[in-house]
Amino acid sequence: MIGFVGTSVTAADMLSRWEATVGQGEDRKRTLDELEGYVRWVAQQRLGTVFEASYDSGGLLVARKVGDLPPARRVPIPE
Repeated sequence: MIGFVGTSVTAADMLSRWEATVGQGEDRKRTLDELEGYVRWVAQQRLGTVFEASYDSGGLLVARKVGDLPPARRVPIPE
């Protein structure tokens, strides 16, 4: 999967990029629906969330949260 940081990316953007690189799949509507679900799930996650992506027996993407970025130690800024 591709991670985009600092820019707005839609499921349609991802699908267009995929199709330009690999070619169109069998069921474009189904693929777009699955990508939209993925984008909604990622949008709910916090910055630093660690997750793994796999596929179920039907070929659907399964994203599972496996951890969080450890909290940063706050250091006072010198004046």
